[in-house]
Amino acid sequence: MKVDMDLLEKMVAAGASGAVVLAYLREQETKSVARRTADKERKREDRRRKAADRMRTRADTCGQTVDDTPRARLFREGKGALLTLGISERRGGALIAQWLKLTHDDDQLVLATILKAQQLGAADAPGWILETLKGKTNGRGTNIKQHPSELAFDLADQARELERQAGFER
Repeated sequence: MKVDMDLLEKMVAAGASGAVVLAYLREQETKSVARRTADKERKREDRRRKAADRMRTRADTCGQTVDDTPRARLFREGKGALLTLGISERRGGALIAQWLKLTHDDDQLVLATILKAQQLGAADAPGWILETLKGKTNGRGTNIKQHPSELAFDLADQARELERQAGFER
């Protein structure tokens, strides 16, 4: 505690008793204790804020641009979402590349799945996303969506089967 000696001397010269001087010193002590406590709390908040700033990545601070491609949006938003799920930025990029390979570069499907995992708060996000993407493909990496000619052949086969069941033979 810092004591203002000039003030104390003036108090004694003015005839202040020892009790008054002691009360003054106690008041100054309580003010400094309160100030030290407030300083500790302020410093603690500063440390927390700085730690949060260190956790902030480039993906968090970059905004969407006019020239944003779907692939850029996937990596910008996808990495940020994976960070919130506890996956490092570097590993997130590698996982996104793996999922793109699985879905044959379907950027929107991968991003939608990542954002869904973030929304649900999946415990094992990479595993959940991988299984979800495999479910949206036939397990071999090809999309369930078929070429229109394949759909036409499937419909023709179904029509022939229904005709056979109804008794129409060709």
